Amino acid sequence: TWEPVLWNSLSGVQKRSTIRSFIFLKDKYLADGTFEKLKSRLVGGGHMQDRGLYGNVASPTGAIVSLFIIAIIAIFEKRKVATADIASAYINADMDVDVFMRIDKECSNILCKLESSYLKYLNHDGCLVVKLKKALYGCIQSALLWYRELSTFLISKGFIANPYDECVFNKDFAGVGQCTIFIYVDDLFVTCKSQDIIDKLLDDIQLKYREVKRSHGTVHNYLGMTFDFHEDFVKIGMQSSIEDTLRSADVQGNATTPAGNNLFNISQDSNSLNEADGEKFHSIVAKLLYIAKRVRPDILTAVSFLATRVQNPTQEDWLKLFRVLKYLNGTSNLSLILGCTDIKSMLVFIDAAFGNHWDGKSHSGLGISWGKGLLLARSSKQKYVVKSSWEAELVAGSDECSTAIGVRNFVRAQGHDLGPVILYQDNKSTMATIKKGKHTGRNTKHVNVRYFFLKDRVEQGEVELKYLPTDDMIADGLTKPLQGALFRKHRDFMLGHLTLVLYKM
Repeated sequence: TWEPVLWNSLSGVQKRSTIRSFIFLKDKYLADGTFEKLKSRLVGGGHMQDRGLYGNVASPTGAIVSLFIIAIIAIFEKRKVATADIASAYINADMDVDVFMRIDKECSNILCKLESSYLKYLNHDGCLVVKLKKALYGCIQSALLWYRELSTFLISKGFIANPYDECVFNKDFAGVGQCTIFIYVDDLFVTCKSQDIIDKLLDDIQLKYREVKRSHGTVHNYLGMTFDFHEDFVKIGMQSSIEDTLRSADVQGNATTPAGNNLFNISQDSNSLNEADGEKFHSIVAKLLYIAKRVRPDILTAVSFLATRVQNPTQEDWLKLFRVLKYLNGTSNLSLILGCTDIKSMLVFIDAAFGNHWDGKSHSGLGISWGKGLLLARSSKQKYVVKSSWEAELVAGSDECSTAIGVRNFVRAQGHDLGPVILYQDNKSTMATIKKGKHTGRNTKHVNVRYFFLKDRVEQGEVELKYLPTDDMIADGLTKPLQGALFRKHRDFMLGHLTLVLYKM
């Protein structure tokens, strides 16, 4: 990983650019809450590197929606599933520039006891300085170097990256079909009808990168989620993360919904939280957002709003946060269930709530499904103030449909002849405007023409508009806090506990 160097042999520039190191230890648990191991990691202080010297070092990261789509395809095509974790992955990649790192006195002492030849490199302060040969965790370019290393290896084995997600690789095998690999840094999710092909691939990866932990079967812990595969659906939960969040907040009691009707109201009279409570508020909201964006879209509307309040949260925000936590406390056993009723039909639900924020802005909601459960959900405040619910719906349709088209393109690149995006709307005036693709009166001439691009998508066959009554509009629950039976109905559709196949016609 490195070679020791003499401090006095370095130039002034090299000395000034030498970074620090850190070592972290923590208990690691699986997604189902089972203790796995005590984990340690020595990392470089990449925050001390001059980013201006490196250009773009951003590394591709696999999208969770891509992972969910791959899991659904695996169910539909009766594929086998395996997951794998490549240990110490980054240090399989060569460092591309000279990076010098100082190791603290305590770790230097341990290294010298392990390797006596290091003693002659000890500086007068008892620290070692090393030149990195491999992409150590923490360095700003390490993630990109590892991605290039792994992707180059997969390409050498005949795999091709999906152009809409560079972390998804596919290879077709005669008589078997497609083998798909989803990579999230050093964690792999592999699907194929042939277990032998999966095993051969993982054997090759293990031969190349030595220490690889594998998992086969129908239940997998992956990226903090538990994937439980059944014949025609997969159940995805985050029980450990939910319990950890509830435990850290010491939640007592339950709530029937995650938010009251006053969710978007902001009182100017509510006092700000003190610094300690403000940090706790921020931490809990971040944990909830992580959960909501993956497996609990039923809390996404409330959590998305609370995420806008983390810079200066108030007592009112604290109460709203605990409303979410109490709801989660009473429903912690709920999981996301995903499945496919028709491989050719992607169902998209887009809705908007007009002017429901304190500053007059509206709120958009997006839900994408393949028939059972939402494989993608979004809930977001619109950027501009609009004049009517018709316009709010038009803005939502334009902004969110781009995401849906991107998902469709990804699926088509996976080799599936997907039909047009079935876009459900509950506002007939908005639908008429989209189909006409132009202003229809003096009250619409202020609308930006960019919101009419949907007409082209409809004419090109990429999007098909269909009307859906408001009470059946699943995205309604992503635009505002619903209550009672209506909330429970939308929640059960979002989580896949009720099927969405009724909306295909």
